[in-house]
This record gives sequence, C-alpha cells and structure tokens, in this order.
Amino acid sequence: MGLFDKTYEIKDIDGNILFKSKNVKSLKECAELAVKEGIHLKEADFIGADLKGANLAGAAIWNADFCGADLEGANLERTSFICANLEGVNFKNANLKDACLYKTNLETACLEKANLTESDITFANAEGANFCNANLKGANLWSINLTKANLKKANLEDSNIKGANLAWVNLEEANLKKANLKKANLQEVSFEGANLENADFTEADLKLAKLNNAKMGGADFTYTAFSSDEIKKDCLRKSQEGKEATKKAADDAKIANAQAMIKAAAMTKQK
Repeated sequence: MGLFDKTYEIKDIDGNILFKSKNVKSLKECAELAVKEGIHLKEADFIGADLKGANLAGAAIWNADFCGADLEGANLERTSFICANLEGVNFKNANLKDACLYKTNLETACLEKANLTESDITFANAEGANFCNANLKGANLWSINLTKANLKKANLEDSNIKGANLAWVNLEEANLKKANLKKANLQEVSFEGANLENADFTEADLKLAKLNNAKMGGADFTYTAFSSDEIKKDCLRKSQEGKEATKKAADDAKIANAQAMIKAAAMTKQK
C-alpha cells in the first residue's frame, strides 16, 4: 500500500465523519489540514489521539472529546475548546496563548510548562491538574475548580482567579503578583516562597494556608478569613512593610534620577 493510500477520518462522538483525507500521513496531519481548510470540528472524537506537536492554532473544537490525547508541544494559540473534555490530556510545553478553555474538563491534565497567557479558563474543572512552571500571566480563571492542582512555580501575575476553588493547591514559589483572588477558596493552599505582592485577597478564605517565606507587600487582605488573629496581624504587617519598602525604593529612584540630571546639566555647562 502506498504512502497516501490510507484515508484518515475525523469523526464526531456519534460516529459521523466531519473530515477525511488521503493526502496525509497521520491523524495529526489530517487534523491540521481540517483546521487549515476552516472545518469546524465540533464534538470531534480525539480520544487517545496522538497529536503531539500539531498546529491547530485558531481552530474551533467545541464539545470535542480529547480524553487521554497527547498534545505535547502543540500550537493551540487562539484555539477554542469550549466545553471540551480534556481529561488527562498531555499539554506539556503546548502553546495555549489566548486559547478559550471555557467550561472544559481539565481534570488530571498535564499543562506543565505550557503557555496559557491571556487564556480564558473560566468555569473549568481542573481538579488534580498539573500546571507546574506554566505561564498563566493575565489569564482569566474566574470560578475555576483547581482543587488539589499543582501550580508550583507557575506564573499567575495579573491573572483573575476571583471566586475560584483552590483548596489544597500547591502554589509554592508561584508568582501571583497583582493577581485577583477575591472570594477565592484558598483553604490549606501552600504559598510557601510565593510572590503575593499587591495581590487582592478581599473576602478570600485563607484558613490553614501555608504562607512561610511568601512575599506579600501591598497585598489586600480586606475581610480575608484567617485561621487566627495572630496570622492575620502578621500578614497585615508584612503587607504594610512591603508598601513602605516599595514607596522608599520609588522615592530613592526619583532622588537618584534628579541627582543624575543635575550632574549632567553641570557637566554640560562646564563644556
């Protein structure tokens, strides 16, 4: 049989053919061609599929089933996975920048070192998922379920995590600078060594959270729930100290800049 004698098909979850081609060598190439031709892969069946390194940027793959699929290193920028089943999917090192993962099932998925900047993961279920070293800067995680997920060393700067469930999550050494954590469930979360500077914890629940060595200068703890008054006082103190240190650094920089300008002007005058 020749190289292109086999026909590759992409079917929906009911077995209906959405796209097929003989001019490809794999299911991965078939999917890439379908996306290139603008085919809407709604409810596509990609269960256990090998799509490693695939370029599916900008694809519309709503309500599809990718359970257990391999998308390691794939280009999924601006791809829409609305309501898709992504349970156990391997997204390691994948590019999911500006992707839409609204109401997806990401339970136990691997997103280690994935690029999720500016992505929409609102109302998703990511229980037990691995986001270790992932870049979620500016991502929208409003009301996401991240129970028992691993976000160690993840970048969540400027992200929106309002109303999310992060109970028992590992956020050790993570960057949550300026993150919005209003009304989030953060019970028993480990923030050890994390950067919480200027993060908003208004009305969040931080009971039994581990905050050892966390940076929290400028963090907002308005109506935040703590395990004890002692921990609350310590967090408020560190927040205030951080604000004062930041202000002092800014003032010192202004003074140094002014002095440099005066010195430069004096040298110019001497010439």
